Amino acid sequence: VRGRPIHVSADTLHFRLENQPVIETASYALDEILRVRAWQANSARGAGWGATSGAVVVGGFGALVGMYASAIRGNDNAGPVVAFALIGAGVGAAGGGLVGGSVGLLISSWQQVWPTGADLRLPGSAPTSKNARLNLFAGSGSTTLPDYEVTRPVGRISLHKNLNPNASLGPAVGYHKFGGTEVTQLPGSTETRSRDGILQVGMEFKIRADRTGFSPFATTGAGWYLGNGVFIGGHAGGGLRWAVSDFTDLEFDVRYHFSFTDTDEDDIDSFWTIGLNLGFGI
Repeated sequence: VRGRPIHVSADTLHFRLENQPVIETASYALDEILRVRAWQANSARGAGWGATSGAVVVGGFGALVGMYASAIRGNDNAGPVVAFALIGAGVGAAGGGLVGGSVGLLISSWQQVWPTGADLRLPGSAPTSKNARLNLFAGSGSTTLPDYEVTRPVGRISLHKNLNPNASLGPAVGYHKFGGTEVTQLPGSTETRSRDGILQVGMEFKIRADRTGFSPFATTGAGWYLGNGVFIGGHAGGGLRWAVSDFTDLEFDVRYHFSFTDTDEDDIDSFWTIGLNLGFGI
């Protein structure tokens, strides 16, 4: 029922109905009302949502554009590539946040005023009370290079924008501590080879089941991998997610990382990661 409240007595809401040929009023018992919503401007919440969305999505894309620009300039070292990525991310986040926030200021919608949204979440539905999530991953990684098979600690941090209750997208930065020294004994000589850890900067996409408790998810993404060399690569994987609360979840995450571009024969260009990811709603 749509209209304007006139008076609230001890147990009754008196309402003036909208879109009627004549002015008409109706009364409703308070204990029979399921929810009350009001048509309001989304100014503060809409601006915040728009700014977060724009900063995450456009900022992540800006990081990729910055790294691509660095590659065009012939920068193979990690320092210049990371610098270009950070500049691109900063410009993209600022521009995307400004545009998104401006659009959010113009949006009005039905906003629930009674009861609170948390009271209305149906049993079995996944929590979607936050628009973005900060993810912290820790685990181990194993290389697939035949003459350099090692398992070392890895870590990753990502910021995901919830596109809907089932999908999210956002930038990610990871470090894989594969660095080490390999000594090869040759007839009459010894060959020593040093290897760097791998820094990963890119975008990732995740799709998951919309339910509480344990549920499966799948993930994929692409970006730049910086180690002994620099290459464009991607990942594919998945795992199990456990919604600990409305604002926190824990994931068992397995991924295979691979290269889209040519690399030197001795460079690490593919590896597995496995570990736990802790997500927080922000």
